[in-house]
Amino acid sequence: LEIAVILSYLDSKRSSLEPVFNQDDPTELYISKSSLGERNIEELRSKLEKMAEIAASGENEELGPAADIVVSNFVEKKRQALFALAELGELLVPSFPFAVPTQGKFSYLPRLLGRCRVTFTFERSSSQKAFGVKLGGDGEILGNVTIIADGYAAPITAGNFVDLAQRNFYTGLSVKSIRKRLGLVPTWSDNVIVNDLQDLKDGFDDFAADLDPKLSRQGKSAGGVRELVYDESRMSTDAVLPILGSFNEGFYDPLTAKPRRIPLEVVALDASSPSKSTLTYSSSYAPLDDVPSTGNTKYSYASSSAQRSFSSATTQESSNSTATTFSNLDPVLSFDTPDLVALNHPDRFSNGGSSEFFAVPRKDGSRLSKLLDGQYAPFGYITAGADVYNSLKPGDNIKTTQVSEVGLLNLVRIRKNAFEGDADQEEVQGEEVTS
Repeated sequence: LEIAVILSYLDSKRSSLEPVFNQDDPTELYISKSSLGERNIEELRSKLEKMAEIAASGENEELGPAADIVVSNFVEKKRQALFALAELGELLVPSFPFAVPTQGKFSYLPRLLGRCRVTFTFERSSSQKAFGVKLGGDGEILGNVTIIADGYAAPITAGNFVDLAQRNFYTGLSVKSIRKRLGLVPTWSDNVIVNDLQDLKDGFDDFAADLDPKLSRQGKSAGGVRELVYDESRMSTDAVLPILGSFNEGFYDPLTAKPRRIPLEVVALDASSPSKSTLTYSSSYAPLDDVPSTGNTKYSYASSSAQRSFSSATTQESSNSTATTFSNLDPVLSFDTPDLVALNHPDRFSNGGSSEFFAVPRKDGSRLSKLLDGQYAPFGYITAGADVYNSLKPGDNIKTTQVSEVGLLNLVRIRKNAFEGDADQEEVQGEEVTS
């Protein structure tokens, strides 16, 4: 009965669900929106009708295997209906809600002003060794994993992922199992020696804490002498995660001839209004001169006592504006959300991500979420093939990569080549992107 009411309401509001067109939309996007809008409405209606059929057929089912199948089918159709509703909702967004930086170092980074579907086909090698020599052979196709890259969650991070997928960078790369130390204080440096010295220091502090469980690595005594004070929030842990997209130092950007580095980018709920969200970046990635003049974008400062990467933040209007502590910043997406995909970076270098990405296994999501939230940038979701992803083993590889042509229309590159980028041109291009 409730589904019938929803279908009736959907039909009555059909005219209100027409896509919103922006004057800056390219012709291809304009045409795609028109066809997608109608298709998504029909897709949503089809899934709702199927849910009604399953519900009707299951009314007479008694408890048992048959009833479980009915419930499973109903839940799956509901999931598909929600995806169709989400795609329909994206077409109703009048303009991109955040001002994404377009100047300085940010001008080299692609950004996704919307969503894009990327599908990987995974293969497990069946080659065997004879006399120490690896013999070739056709691999076992494990299946497809579909990821929706979400520019509304992290525009630059998602844009980097889609850009690399379009370049076929990920095809042929193997899954790796990497041990990570979660919950470490960022050093805000990509210098290996600095990070190693910090690791050594942490080792001594951990040793001191082991000698007395009441101690940890923070605090000063009344006399000003440094002492160790127990602080549970500073606890760190080791975790072995399946990492994809690993290749040497990452992706070498042809625009800079250097490894592309992506700043830590997190959308958080605005402390001033829980209904608003703010796009946050680390100020250590680029100077505040690169901050956009408009939009809900904040920059954060490094602090030696900070556990989280955006322990304090300042608005784009002035570096003297009131700081916001981490406790007031609440990431919109938490890693206890199943099948959330995020950009990997070195344990201590929050702005050092390039090509690697991961999804936390479901069994570990709630356990690790507090250490991952705010330190890693979620940029997408596994919408199909989660069972395939969870079955991956080290050595499995990405056989093919497919990127949605419609989603690629949301990918924006500020610089088309290394010779662009004078101040006037960047300003004009920045206005085009953020309008």
